[in-house]
Amino acid sequence: MRNSVIETLFYHLGRELLISPMQNALANLQTGNLQTAVKSDKTLVTQTDLANEELLKAMTARFFPEIPFQGEEGGTQDNRQHKYEFQADPMDGTRLFADESPGSSILLALYDTQSQTIPACHVGCIATGRVWSACAGQPVIRKNIHNPQETVVKVNQRQLSEQSSLRIDVSHGFNVFNDEQAARLFAGMQRLGRSVFYGSNCLNQALLANGGIDGAVSSAKGGPWDLAAGCCLVPAASGVTYAYRAEGEKVGHKRLIKLDRLDPFEADVLVMGNTKATADAIEQIVLDL
Repeated sequence: MRNSVIETLFYHLGRELLISPMQNALANLQTGNLQTAVKSDKTLVTQTDLANEELLKAMTARFFPEIPFQGEEGGTQDNRQHKYEFQADPMDGTRLFADESPGSSILLALYDTQSQTIPACHVGCIATGRVWSACAGQPVIRKNIHNPQETVVKVNQRQLSEQSSLRIDVSHGFNVFNDEQAARLFAGMQRLGRSVFYGSNCLNQALLANGGIDGAVSSAKGGPWDLAAGCCLVPAASGVTYAYRAEGEKVGHKRLIKLDRLDPFEADVLVMGNTKATADAIEQIVLDL
């Protein structure tokens, strides 16, 4: 696959684009500047979220002034008159960040409005300083904001066992699964592997691509940014991602329709695995809810 000049340039600029917001988040974490407010969707926001979004907007405008920017804190707009747009989550896992717990991350993704896919994206882990960069047809590379050296990473090829590490993100208020279904999902995945953890969507997806965990479910979708890395980073690292649209009005009674493309705008749920066998096993649990 031949990537456009914009996709290739964006792919190689991951560390440069994310270094300022990641340093800002670390500084606020170290000084205890963690005051929160509750948004209309009942999720949290901090001053770090807001400042990081402005930093990401400024960095993308510096390198790509012609491409519109959409961030979680600024809402979405219809930019289909443009070939590309940026989708950003300045702080995925704000609750974890505010609690001074590791697990929050930053995402910046390039969305192709014509193919309705994510050709390239970056995820930064605030706690470790690691930045993962993906571009369709290219290897996933990992850098660090403290060290520009590149490491190529990919999913592990372990088979499911008691030692498998699986993660889910099914926060309240995102209108796909009710509490009973979330409990059944947790129990079902626990039967597949030894450990199941809750965390931020973006970091779960990055850790799967990095080879550290074996599978994940993302259904806590506040916007396309929550699913973007699963649509790009995981497949680029030789993992498997299935996407589903949830149809129906009543939470807990929605029908999941499998999609034929990984579009984070259309999808409501992602099932991901290091292998097809892992993804298929998790898929069966999700569809049986």
